[in-house]
Amino acid sequence: MTPKPMLPQRATDYLLHSCYLLLLTTLIMTGCKKTQDHQDTKPEETKDTLSAAFTTKAGAIRARSEMPGLYLGVQRNGKLLYSRGFGFADEKKQRAFTGQTIMPVASISKTLLGIAVMKAIEEGYFDMETPVNDILPFKVTNPLYPEQPIRVKHLATHTSGIQDTMSEEEPEQFTWGKVPGQTLHAFLEDYFIPGRRLYKPASYLPEAPGKSYHYSNVATSLLAYLIEIKAGMSYAMYVQQNIFEPLELRTAHWYYDDRKSSQYADLYMPTPIKQWLPVYSGILYPDGGWRVSGEDMMRYLDEIMKGYSGAGKLLRADSYRQLFTPQFTATGFKLGIFWFLTPDGHIVNGGDDYGIAGDIGFDPGTKSAWFMLTNTSVDRRDNSRSPQLRDDYVEMRKLLVDFAKQP
Repeated sequence: MTPKPMLPQRATDYLLHSCYLLLLTTLIMTGCKKTQDHQDTKPEETKDTLSAAFTTKAGAIRARSEMPGLYLGVQRNGKLLYSRGFGFADEKKQRAFTGQTIMPVASISKTLLGIAVMKAIEEGYFDMETPVNDILPFKVTNPLYPEQPIRVKHLATHTSGIQDTMSEEEPEQFTWGKVPGQTLHAFLEDYFIPGRRLYKPASYLPEAPGKSYHYSNVATSLLAYLIEIKAGMSYAMYVQQNIFEPLELRTAHWYYDDRKSSQYADLYMPTPIKQWLPVYSGILYPDGGWRVSGEDMMRYLDEIMKGYSGAGKLLRADSYRQLFTPQFTATGFKLGIFWFLTPDGHIVNGGDDYGIAGDIGFDPGTKSAWFMLTNTSVDRRDNSRSPQLRDDYVEMRKLLVDFAKQP
């Protein structure tokens, strides 16, 4: 029996050092078999010279990087321009990675929470200035600043002063299996209530709420829990009813579903010997547990673009406007509500987890949008073992964005 790998400590600082790049590492990818890349785009699209050239370049980058599989999607002027899979969803069975392949999208999941928060505000559950302790059944207070409340807006912009302190030895964040062994509510109580087993004073920064940017998955999931309390249902169900169903995202869900097993991509960790990952799940699922196909992600991105222009159907126009309005300025970028606004006018998010790397974004100026996803980690924290994988991922992203923005 192949031993199960240990999950490394999770990356938590997407865009901390660059407003463009995901959390990029690089680890050696070996043994990846070359394949003819799967065709998803419609026949009329493949006749386009620019699309054909893009496909050739993208396929070459994927092949040399030995990413197991890859999905690339492009929308322009409200139309799906490109949707294609490359490589393998399952290397052992040689199953192609396609637009219908489903896999987790890591921290891109947080963009759902942005919509859910604005929907909760529309429904009167709270507003951005609401102190979280006005809602929670337990108290969350920075012991260094006990008189300064943590507010909804702080959780929504990574400025709460809460930081993630889980280590590799603590299995609560991720567990092998289809569902986690603890509820979100129970985890958050253990994490924030003094004297409980996961409580640490170091979980709070030595800075008052709202004063500095510090990416936090725990703070993100705490915000989702506020919605659970006010809505009287799980966050998963709230998103299902208010986002997945209205947009008819039929592949979108949170935890492993046996009925969809044939559609899932296998996930791989690029260690010195590439390692297949068994199914794992996370208690903090709101921050990174969304599972979806590339084609459904493009439908979601279409709604995001329409929402930006004031024509979305999930939220009122003023709610969408607030979603993309800068709420906090950090070094090199500005923060909307779970969206990063870059100096060149892009609005982006992305993620990297165990066996996952992805990037989503759009350019309002050119009315173009893009999505890419691969079933291996490209986390930046250890790029010494495979700088080529990191560089290839960055090159692929640039190629995709440039193609999306072409007139």
